[in-house]
Amino acid sequence: MRAKLAGRARHGVRLIVPVTVFVSITVLAAACSGGGSAAPASTAFPGAAVPTGSWPDPNGDIANARDEPGSAISAANVSGLREAWAFKLAGPAAAGVSGIGSLTAPPVVQDGVVYLQDEDANVYALALATGKLKWEYPVNIPETSGPGPDGVAVADGTVYGDSSTSVFALNAATGKTIWVDGSLLNGSQGAFEIQPQVAGGRVYLASAYGSGPGGGVLMALNASTGRLLWKFNTVIGRGAGVQALGLGSGGAWETPLVGSDGSVTFGIGNPYQSIGQAIAHPSRQLYTDSAVNLDAATGKLRWYYQAVPKGRVGHQGVEPAARGGHRVERPGPHHAR
Repeated sequence: MRAKLAGRARHGVRLIVPVTVFVSITVLAAACSGGGSAAPASTAFPGAAVPTGSWPDPNGDIANARDEPGSAISAANVSGLREAWAFKLAGPAAAGVSGIGSLTAPPVVQDGVVYLQDEDANVYALALATGKLKWEYPVNIPETSGPGPDGVAVADGTVYGDSSTSVFALNAATGKTIWVDGSLLNGSQGAFEIQPQVAGGRVYLASAYGSGPGGGVLMALNASTGRLLWKFNTVIGRGAGVQALGLGSGGAWETPLVGSDGSVTFGIGNPYQSIGQAIAHPSRQLYTDSAVNLDAATGKLRWYYQAVPKGRVGHQGVEPAARGGHRVERPGPHHAR
């Protein structure tokens, strides 16, 4: 039976496991003295059962459902949940980014290991049973915009993640680098902030937004080698209002939906322009504020749906999910109502 993730917390991520155990991954802003940096630490709490379960994909499953219908947790037993352990960050990573905390993405739980990434792009592997650190992949590059959510995907013994400027693959057992590529984005194509998805031998990810004519970039990489398979620009041209503000357009922050029909669907964010500029220069600015469905193998456009034409600065974002054979777009953490 798999674990159930209890959503995204402002200063941490909490995982509820179906043996009525409360597992907490918390953040502590540690004060450092001298020249050394404090190391992350785990604390176990007596009286709790040993955590078990899994959360194998960024949103629970490949359909981005964020749900576990078979969970043993119910209204009748939730009061009996107990915190089993806490893992506390230390040093600069514990301070967080832009005032929203250090951990903004769901962890991935597979084969008794919890994999997570903080907002400084550092990756941690923890023993699910004890919370003990198995390995750490230090990056120490704070997110540059957004920020986040960041986060990792895990498949076939490999952990996939990104920093603002690079994408990497790590051995899931040891944390050793398999491949890393820092050449996937140019200076006008934004930065990586997405929690990727991996399926069918491909890693899917995107840049947050770009200031160049093509806006942000959606892409797929070969999971084994990191080789770029295709790119798709999120903006056709660039609107006058966006150019006036100078920030960019068409970011994708949320994990894409990989369909059973050979497609992948991304939720694309808004154009960055003021209300005045949006009124003075009305335009649809495709494919901002849209669901974009691409051929997963080639990156060719299959269809799109633009939910908010003529958008503006509002940090809109959508995350695609599958429900009963239909694609559903739900507001992401950057969505403004």
